[in-house]
Amino acid sequence: NDFSENATTLMDDHPKKLELIYVPNEGYNFLSAQIGGTAAEKIKTAVSEKVTETYAETMFDKVSKLADGVKQASDGAGKL
Repeated sequence: NDFSENATTLMDDHPKKLELIYVPNEGYNFLSAQIGGTAAEKIKTAVSEKVTETYAETMFDKVSKLADGVKQASDGAGKL
């Protein structure tokens, strides 16, 4: 699963699910694995928030461009 590649599909008709996989090596050091698990959750939350923010900004930009296009069409129709 390629997180970066799938992230580019957010605006597609059929976006792919974003998935980060964290696999701790608990046999190496249990405490490190526990700390790493907490860090992984924080990273997951931060990435999720950033993806949502980027998606919202992109959608807002598209809606703004659409509104500009509708205004231009309205102005053009008024001139006819």
